Amino acid sequence: MERNVKETVEETVGTVSLKIARLESELRLLSEKLQLSSAYPDYQAKLALQEASARFQLNRMLEVRDQFMRVC
Repeated sequence: MERNVKETVEETVGTVSLKIARLESELRLLSEKLQLSSAYPDYQAKLALQEASARFQLNRMLEVRDQFMRVC
């Protein structure tokens, strides 16, 4: 039984790690877009909100992964 729990936690950590990688990639792209969008304040504001949301999600996923890592 314990082995199954460990495998499940490892799979969950893997899934969370993939989400973290996706969010990090999204943040890099948003950062580049923000730098290029200075001539368009409305679009820049939209990108800033998307970046803040992605950063919040990333921080949450990092916390979740850390919690699961403590279980292992």
